[in-house]
Amino acid sequence: MKLKKYKQLYVFLGLVFFTSFLLVYLITSVFQGLDLKRQKSTQAKAEANNLIAEVEVFKNYLLCNHVVKENEFPLRIDDANMALLSKQYPVKQGWKINVEKSNKINITQDLKKLCPEDEEKRYLAVHNNYLAIYKGPMGYGTLEKITEIKVTTLPKEWQEKAYRGELVFANEAELLEALDSLDEYE
Repeated sequence: MKLKKYKQLYVFLGLVFFTSFLLVYLITSVFQGLDLKRQKSTQAKAEANNLIAEVEVFKNYLLCNHVVKENEFPLRIDDANMALLSKQYPVKQGWKINVEKSNKINITQDLKKLCPEDEEKRYLAVHNNYLAIYKGPMGYGTLEKITEIKVTTLPKEWQEKAYRGELVFANEAELLEALDSLDEYE
């Protein structure tokens, strides 16, 4: 009989207990979620402050259209380091700093000259019926010297190669060797 008398009270207390348990669970879940978001935000800021970029430095030689990689190094991205890069690679000297991705920086300088490799090249060609020495690769070279060798005095094979610009040498030493063999045609 006592059970029937207090049945409504037991049901009410059970509902209050269940509701309060559910309410406490929901509140702690929400606060834990907020704390996780705060931790992730703090972690993202820390990672952003310590972001390491791969810096690559290139020189673009406009006369021969070659791009040469000069340097590569890691760098922590922050305002101080970006200012240092701008100071080391000034725009007035033709440098361009390009942040491609969050972890890659390309620094390029355009130069109106031949690359070091092509600057060493030499070739022989015809200039006013004389054999001339050109500095640089075929087609991009500049006249360096006109020899006293008339092209018509050379063997036919050499004449044809000179007219076609096929007498190409990797460096000045190779050129001088070839010219030594042509001394008799002066």
